[in-house]
Amino acid sequence: MSDKYSKRRVASSSITTVISLSLVLFLLGLLGLILLSAQKVADHVKESIGFEVYLNDDAKEVDIQRLQKSLDASPFVKTSEFISKDKAREIYLKEVGDNFMPLLDNNNPLPASIDLRLKAAYANNDSILRDTVNGIKAQIMRNAIVKDFRYHEGHVDLVNTRISTVLLYFGFFIVLLMVIAIALINNTIRLAIYSKRFLIRTMLLVGATQGFIRRPFVVRGILQGIYGAIVAIALLVGMTWFFIRLIPDFLKVVDSQLFLSLFGLVVLMGIVISWASTSLAVRKYLRLKTDDLYY
Repeated sequence: MSDKYSKRRVASSSITTVISLSLVLFLLGLLGLILLSAQKVADHVKESIGFEVYLNDDAKEVDIQRLQKSLDASPFVKTSEFISKDKAREIYLKEVGDNFMPLLDNNNPLPASIDLRLKAAYANNDSILRDTVNGIKAQIMRNAIVKDFRYHEGHVDLVNTRISTVLLYFGFFIVLLMVIAIALINNTIRLAIYSKRFLIRTMLLVGATQGFIRRPFVVRGILQGIYGAIVAIALLVGMTWFFIRLIPDFLKVVDSQLFLSLFGLVVLMGIVISWASTSLAVRKYLRLKTDDLYY
């Protein structure tokens, strides 16, 4: 009867530890998912900024195609779209109405252009205006058929500044919550080891080495970390599925590679934190004197 009660207590303690680990790891995984998603959203915002390459009126079609292919092959361009003079006229009339239709019918002063979307890493004024030789604007302006390269410099600065500020504050919040989560896991494992302090002392008294005593506790701690990570991953998958059903566009923010990286990180954190906390807790009770075990 006593053995059954003891086993029940051990099982109950292990289950409690795994549940606590899984909830904390779920919180960390959720924060990681939000952070990674926020970075993708920030990149999407940067890549939505428009840049216009205006072309000379006498530019030949073959030269325009050559320029567009050259831009598409460059490392800084995400996408490009050629806007002919007629299409530019249609766009303009949609924006301002039909009041200027007679004027544009007789003489269309709007130039043909190539609309660019730069990759997120290059969508900043430093990359665009970097000295007169290597800057993106300078490279584009060197082409003979290019009349001008225009963009809203202030808008680019504003977008980058606000995104950097938001990510900085969010990153600080993530680190703070991570410290709290690690402390919670550490305390949970310490309480579980505390209940076995007399067993550790008994094994020492019968001649067991510290390594022999520590090994099963560490192995159990690592397994609990893995089990907790698996439960946390299942919760993350369920929550993500719920958000995708609720907000279909949420699928654009996450991808399989992001999820695999996040899941691997959750498992790694579960193992490392459990191993470190268990090792330190067992080490503490191995060094305590018998009288100190009662306090």
